[in-house]
Amino acid sequence: MTGTVTVDADPGSFAQMIGGLIDANLRADPAKARVLTRTTGRVALDITDRMEAVELHVDGIGITVSHAGRQTEAAELRIVGTADAIMGLSTVPLRFGLPDLLSSSGRRVTGRWASGGLEIHGLPQGTALLRVVLGVISVVA
Repeated sequence: MTGTVTVDADPGSFAQMIGGLIDANLRADPAKARVLTRTTGRVALDITDRMEAVELHVDGIGITVSHAGRQTEAAELRIVGTADAIMGLSTVPLRFGLPDLLSSSGRRVTGRWASGGLEIHGLPQGTALLRVVLGVISVVA
C-alpha cells in the first residue's frame, strides 16, 4: 500500500518541507502508509518562531499538507512549538506510535513537552492522529 501526499499549490516554506519529508518517507518505506488508514482528521502544526501554521488533513488513504496561515482552531489536534521542536519529532524513535521513553531522544522530546517547549492540544482524543503524524514524519527506522 502506498499513501498519497498532496501539497497545496502555494504551501509556504514549512508546509513544503513537511510535505517533502512525508513524501520521501512514504517512498522510502511504503509500509509507513498503513498508519494513514488508522484514522482521519485534521492536525495543525503551529510554528511559533516562524508565525506560520501548517494543516495536515488525513483522509484514510493519504495526507494533504496545506499552509494554514494562523487559522488552526478547527483541527482536532494541534502541535505548537518552534520549527526545531516540531522537526525534532521526526528523529525520535517510536514505541507503539509514540516517542520511545527508553531512548534519550524520546526522553528529550517528552521533557520538552513537559516543560512547555512543545505543546500538544487535543489529547487524549487526538492520540490516534498523533500516532499517524509521528509515523509518517519519522525518519528513524
